[in-house]
Amino acid sequence: MKREAVAYLQAEHGLSERRACLIAGADRKMIRYQSQRRPDTELRGRLRELANERRRFGYRRLFILLRREGEPSGINRVWGDPSGPRLWSDLDMVLQATFPHPAGHDLPVRAAAIDTGGHHTKMAYEFCRTRLARRIWAIKGRGGPGIPVWPRRPTRTNKGKIPLFIVGVDAVKDAVYARLRLAESGPGAIHFPRRLDADYFRQLTAERVVTRFERGRPIRSWQPKRDGERNEALDTFVYAHAALHGLISMGLRLNEEVDGVSRQCPMARSAPSPVRSQWMER
Repeated sequence: MKREAVAYLQAEHGLSERRACLIAGADRKMIRYQSQRRPDTELRGRLRELANERRRFGYRRLFILLRREGEPSGINRVWGDPSGPRLWSDLDMVLQATFPHPAGHDLPVRAAAIDTGGHHTKMAYEFCRTRLARRIWAIKGRGGPGIPVWPRRPTRTNKGKIPLFIVGVDAVKDAVYARLRLAESGPGAIHFPRRLDADYFRQLTAERVVTRFERGRPIRSWQPKRDGERNEALDTFVYAHAALHGLISMGLRLNEEVDGVSRQCPMARSAPSPVRSQWMER
């Protein structure tokens, strides 16, 4: 509604964007924002068909049907309006889900990093406020040299007055891209499920390091390779990596847990050799 109000004030009364936003109580960044989300017309259409066929099914069971049909998209998406409570309730259900492991036990979500940037910061604050005991952390990414992946302690200098963890995104991206270059399986190598499509890896590799000079000093930063390039896969990977560092800072001994799972799981001892993709060599 605020977009329409600003457009009306500009068209009918000849007001500037700044003045119209001030009157309508809208953020100028929100008015200028242009979504880069794909329309996903076929996916949405198939979801509607399944919803009409299975009227008692929720979206989670509908996506199970989609996966059985070989649809890789939307597996980790939660559809809804972030300005309302329904989406956050659905997200809470997803975070309470468990995932079966070949060793015979279910894996819970040990921690999650919720990005509080964007246009719905207040809702993100409120969501994380009551879930700190479950390690649902409010985070904010910050680029630049010298910023650690995970801070020693959170800051409370925010409007929500909640613990806010500043994540050093540049440090994480350096580590992720270094691991993506590893050609052989072993320590540090990243393994991906076969269901991921090419669009996921385009998003994962959507940025590059750019070095510019100011007063003779080199300044290094991560920038999109192309204007309007989507990078949701990279962002979620970075924040998941940061959440892992948060768990390690609380005493998680990852190597010991992995060794324990490997002893229980016979598949881990006879794992198939990885399939090396030519994607990273382009």
